[in-house]
Amino acid sequence: MLKIEERSRMRAIHSGWIDRLRAKANRAMRQQLPENEEQPIHLLYGFLYVADKEEGLIIVGDPDLKSKSPGVGTLLDGNPANNFLKRALAFNPGGILTGAHRIAIAGTYAYVLTNKALVVVDLDNPLAPRVTATIGAPALNDPRGIAVQFRYAFAADRDGLKVLDVTDLAQPKLVANALVPLEDARNVYVARTYAYVSAGKQGLATIDVEKPDAPKLDQIFSAEGQLNDVNDVKIGVVAASAYAFVADGKSGLHVLQIISPWDDPTHFSGFSPRPTPKLIATGRTRGPALAISKGIDRDRAVMNLATNSPFLVDVAPVPLIKARPRLSTSATASYTPSPTTPGSIQVKLVRQEALGSNACKLGF
Repeated sequence: MLKIEERSRMRAIHSGWIDRLRAKANRAMRQQLPENEEQPIHLLYGFLYVADKEEGLIIVGDPDLKSKSPGVGTLLDGNPANNFLKRALAFNPGGILTGAHRIAIAGTYAYVLTNKALVVVDLDNPLAPRVTATIGAPALNDPRGIAVQFRYAFAADRDGLKVLDVTDLAQPKLVANALVPLEDARNVYVARTYAYVSAGKQGLATIDVEKPDAPKLDQIFSAEGQLNDVNDVKIGVVAASAYAFVADGKSGLHVLQIISPWDDPTHFSGFSPRPTPKLIATGRTRGPALAISKGIDRDRAVMNLATNSPFLVDVAPVPLIKARPRLSTSATASYTPSPTTPGSIQVKLVRQEALGSNACKLGF
């Protein structure tokens, strides 16, 4: 049984991964007003995509595009009483997607990982998907994780981290000799010029991918063996520091501070400073920690010093040592010019409330 949102359920045989085109909700099929001069939103945004080991790729959403809430618009219409999802279709032609366990969406294509291969599915029309390519052994052996950044995809498989050229998204090609051997690579997350590989019993592997066709291992961090069953990792930014949120199997959730001003005497020299991971917090989970959801790709606030207008700002979780990470919060604050220090401001917290229990509210 797959559960989405508080009152939304959809039956699936063996679902293991769910994806959407972006972290922030987007009503792809809402009515657009001509006077707003809005560009069309691709139909791909209107559905959810589930990897199921038996059914393959499941498209979630009302397939009737003329209905009141087509796709998954029911989750975005502001009415909590009608959040009932529909299954549009299950796609598994000839069993090619049997064993599907992970999805990464790039452009209008879904990169679906099965136990045997990477299968590329064209979702330009999500109600009529089609397979455009399959890459299996010996190029990819038991693929376990994939991340796409610009012209390259980074895949974790039984051999380690490999690189694919995805200039043509429909037909990715393995980059020859671009391999970083790892004993137990399980997933990968790419942030700027580093790929963070969930390396199982080895811990967290950081790989320099500034030159994607020649990746090289930068470091492996295990916090003296405390990270020993790493299944997944996501990166988030809080103010001037970057954090890695690590799903570490039976050990639960770990929070690593990977970039901070105190570790960089030149104060963040360059576009992508070298990570210096430190374990700063651990949160126990009821069962083995298997995955971390991706946060919202933004970090912004707008202040009006002239009118002192309050505004809403998202605050990512700030981990506490020897404590469970805080929940993401929404804070309303007022900013006023400082009467004593020219050029600075005073901050007054007006209201603060919990938003949810996501481990990482902001992306990097």
